[in-house]
Amino acid sequence: MKYFVFALTYYICSFAPVTAQEIQINEDPGIAQIYRNWTDNNRANPHVEGWRAQILATTDRQQAEEARNRFRQAYPEVAADWVLEKPYYKLRAGAFRCCRVR
Repeated sequence: MKYFVFALTYYICSFAPVTAQEIQINEDPGIAQIYRNWTDNNRANPHVEGWRAQILATTDRQQAEEARNRFRQAYPEVAADWVLEKPYYKLRAGAFRCCRVR
């Protein structure tokens, strides 16, 4: 019985008509131009204006790493890392965007 079901399924699938469907997108030229302008602007200005909160500045790397670990345990959803700006290790947190009221 299993062989019969398999054979019947194979027979139906092998002779079933297969048709390719074509999708056509009709895009308004104004929308395409807006997208091109947006893309060109982002390529010309790749930075994002924003800021981070500085939590600590120290000359001791171990102190900076310990403070980073304590911060990450208290606030796991907020990005935090230290950067070296000789002679200081600066612990900074967050990645906040500047917003301008127009």
